[in-house]
Parts: sequence; C-alpha cells; structure tokens
Amino acid sequence: MGQPRFQVQNIAIAEDPKFPNPKPFVQADQLDVSVKLMPLFSKSIEIDSLKLQRPTVELVKNQLGLWNFSSLGANAPKASGSKSEFSLSELAIQDGLVAITDLQRKQPRTVY
Repeated sequence: MGQPRFQVQNIAIAEDPKFPNPKPFVQADQLDVSVKLMPLFSKSIEIDSLKLQRPTVELVKNQLGLWNFSSLGANAPKASGSKSEFSLSELAIQDGLVAITDLQRKQPRTVY
C-alpha cells in the first residue's frame, strides 16, 4: 500500500499576528508531502518527505528575543487525554530564500 501524498501549488502560511511583518511566514510555488498512514490512527503525524519548491521563509526575532516560528503548532487541536506527536524524515528545499529580521538587535532584513 502506498503512502498518502498530496501536492499544493502556490502555498502561503500567514505570519503570527504578534509579529509586525507584512510578508507571509512561508510562501512557496509548490509543496509536496508524503505521510505515513498507520501513525495517523494513533494521532501521530509522521511525514516521510516534505519538499518545497522556490520557497521564501521569513524569520523574525522580536524585541523580546522570540522568533516568529516559536508559536508554530501551539494552537493545534489535541484530543483530550492524548498527546500528539510529529516527526519528519526528509526535508528538501529547492531554489529557496530565507530572510532574517532581528528586531532585538535592530538589524535590517537580510536575505540569504
């Protein structure tokens, strides 16, 4: 039996509203995800592969030293009495950019 796989074109993940960044946290031309089926029945997510094509990732550190990615998954729904788990076997990024803004050190946006 094959693993569930899906592909999304022109994806964007919005920025945490607590951060003053007008750009999305992540945007990519294409996202390709393959997950393992059996762990889903026990409320675990095991991603076999995650591939981003031409992504732009905006990393922002606020004045208090907190990064914008620190709240990822914090509001994910969880079944009562169970713990959710997440694992990633392979991450591939093709032709991407990472921009870092450090408001704590007052450093402007730098793109890599």
